[in-house]
Amino acid sequence: MKITFRNLKLVATSTLFDKAKLIISGMETDVVNEIISNPGVIEDGLRISKREKHVKSGMIDLFGYDCNHVPVVIEVKRSLATISAVQQLRMYVKDIKKDVDTAKVRGILCAPRIPDMVKKLLNDYDLEWKEVERNIVLPDDYQKTLKEFSKQ
Repeated sequence: MKITFRNLKLVATSTLFDKAKLIISGMETDVVNEIISNPGVIEDGLRISKREKHVKSGMIDLFGYDCNHVPVVIEVKRSLATISAVQQLRMYVKDIKKDVDTAKVRGILCAPRIPDMVKKLLNDYDLEWKEVERNIVLPDDYQKTLKEFSKQ
């Protein structure tokens, strides 16, 4: 391909430097860390006992006990909860029920957004949900989130 310019008004080059610190936030681990540091965002009396608990069907994000000492499996998603997340949680709860003496094991799906159809499926399987917002931490006042950009 050959490109020909008939009239040039300006040609400029420059080297740009960005000295801002880059901090990636809003990941699933950020939500998990927030729940570990404050389990009350899910439920009062919740105690987290294990992070990334290995079971037959995979790796449970958080495992703990509620105020009545009932085992609780928590699956965390960083954005939208999906039907596959419900199936994943269901399998984890099933695995834990095989390992513990008690028949009651609770499963909670945590995500910033949980659509109605996912909530219905969770109800059908006797599972629970909690919408948790992830905190986005910016290192200085000059940086903006995507939501702030869209307001301009």
